[in-house]
Amino acid sequence: MSRIEAKPATPPTSNQAAAPTEFTTWVAGPLAANAMLGGIASQLAQEMLDFAGRRMRAQLDFMAEVPRCGDVPQLIEAQFRFVETATRDYADEVGHVAEVIRKATAATNAS
Repeated sequence: MSRIEAKPATPPTSNQAAAPTEFTTWVAGPLAANAMLGGIASQLAQEMLDFAGRRMRAQLDFMAEVPRCGDVPQLIEAQFRFVETATRDYADEVGHVAEVIRKATAATNAS
């Protein structure tokens, strides 16, 4: 078992007097980074939830369209439209996410 020994307190030197400022700077950097990442994370979460909601709505719309298809070619056409729209939506979402990150990091760098 190890024993922790306390060192006797030494009076601060002139260099140590500046320590609170150095400490504040040392702590402020990571705290600012955490705040930035937290802001980006919440914005990304909001964007992803909005996107998921839009895709769920599209899925419901497609499922409502299926019973109205009179024959197999109409069903296949409806499926192609759904997949085409989904593909476009997912590709567009990549751009939206990139824009959220760009704006969030620009706002953080400006402050």
